[in-house]
Amino acid sequence: MLKAYGKAIVITGVASFISTASAYQINPLVNKYWPGSNPSIAGISASPLHEEITHRARKCEEAGTNDPAPILKCSTDGPSPGARLKGNKQDALVRGVWWNDDPNQLLFGFWGDRHAKWVAWMRDGKGIAQTGRNYRGKKAEISQTYYMQYRSHYGDLQFLHAMANADNQPALVTQANILAWAEFTYQVATRRIDAETKFKDVKTTNFQNYFSKQPGWTINYLFAPTYRLSGPDYTPQMALGSLLHVIQDSYSLGHTLRDFKATTACPSGRVIQYYSYVHQDSDRHHITDTPASWRAQGLISPQDPVSASATVLRFADQHAEWPVVRDYLQKVVFCTDNDAIVSGPGKYRTSKMAQVIN
Repeated sequence: MLKAYGKAIVITGVASFISTASAYQINPLVNKYWPGSNPSIAGISASPLHEEITHRARKCEEAGTNDPAPILKCSTDGPSPGARLKGNKQDALVRGVWWNDDPNQLLFGFWGDRHAKWVAWMRDGKGIAQTGRNYRGKKAEISQTYYMQYRSHYGDLQFLHAMANADNQPALVTQANILAWAEFTYQVATRRIDAETKFKDVKTTNFQNYFSKQPGWTINYLFAPTYRLSGPDYTPQMALGSLLHVIQDSYSLGHTLRDFKATTACPSGRVIQYYSYVHQDSDRHHITDTPASWRAQGLISPQDPVSASATVLRFADQHAEWPVVRDYLQKVVFCTDNDAIVSGPGKYRTSKMAQVIN
């Protein structure tokens, strides 16, 4: 593991953190301590897109318990149902949705050094990915021994955000990575894999390709390295929330390029390109990860994040077999056809990269 940053690079002041968090569009703390629309201090830093989609999806799934259709159709009209009575902090599913953005749980708790460390790691990860040098100016490469936050945003785990691990990655490779993570999280969510299982004993597709350096980690530790809720449902719900995050991110304009016209292979539409975050401008990416951007797309079932999230919640509630869930994800949510292209930053590339291309 990398050593923690020293005090010399800790960024002081709430304003500095809010500015940077907004640029990255990461807001795991919104409504953390209070239910409904009562804002937490972090609520001013970004828009609660994942929270809103998750609340709507859960309400849709719970309301349609007698609906035999395998793919749910959810309405996105009307006000958001909001958090449950105890708030998002006590909601393991929402905490799981947060996890992909903050896998080291640096944004839990009150403002302080941990929040500043989150910002510093994001900046360092970006520098390493784009220049091959870390904050000390030394040559570096984000490997499997780096902190999860580095890997999930700028390294080999970008599929946690429905993105490619690097530019020029074939779409089918990215899709395979996403489906492998979906298999793992779904099996944990449905308790087919026990939460105390050590990584060396996990047999799901490609899991060892990414976590062979952490053989002694348990799944409980993965999803709760510092903070956790009590109760047996915590880790299964965390895993399910992580899967929902990937699904929801895949409908963001800054994560994928989609075409909703039907093809023989993808009758509900398809992903043309998975983007990589490495050479994207974080400010331009941020604009796409907001409720306004999501609503402006006018997405409808089956290709919308609320219906897709609700459908997976239904599968998990019914303990559907993984092949059934895989077929849905592969043929609907993450469907790709022969017109798919290799990954890149898309139109959200950094201005510096754009100048080089031009």
